Amino acid sequence: MVQENISQADAGKTIFGASHTSVAAYLFSLWGLASPMVEAVALHQKPGESETRSFSPLTAVHVAHVFSAELVSDPTPGTHAELDLGYLKAVGVDSEIEEWRREVKEMLANG
Repeated sequence: MVQENISQADAGKTIFGASHTSVAAYLFSLWGLASPMVEAVALHQKPGESETRSFSPLTAVHVAHVFSAELVSDPTPGTHAELDLGYLKAVGVDSEIEEWRREVKEMLANG
């Protein structure tokens, strides 16, 4: 679908009728995983839609998702991920972001 210049998420919706996050969240729920894990998968790209305002698996997956996207030197069109700073501020971790980013880069540099 890159030739058509649409994102992987949009391609998945077009081909399968659902996003990868919807499918994964459904499977997590079906498999009986805890609600915070289901929410982390379902909302990691839009955590502000969550009612949760404390550090949770959603927070961790959201930050990891964005940090991993930042490491891609040539991203697929439509895959640019950004931190939801409003959500991170409401959770109380916005001041930690640069330290986490530095630690991830250091970990990757040290293999």
